[in-house]
Amino acid sequence: MTEIIIKTERPRVEVLFASYRTIIGSDYDGYRNHVYRTITYAMHFLNNAPNMSNS
Repeated sequence: MTEIIIKTERPRVEVLFASYRTIIGSDYDGYRNHVYRTITYAMHFLNNAPNMSNS
């Protein structure tokens, strides 16, 4: 079984989320965490494809 590499920071995600921080408000961390969980599993199922790891 391959190891799941947990993604905790993605520059594009941070840029996109920054403009919504005040709109999302106190739920911001929850939304951000959900996005990173989704990215982590997607990258795992894509075998951490190198061309996908910088976005």
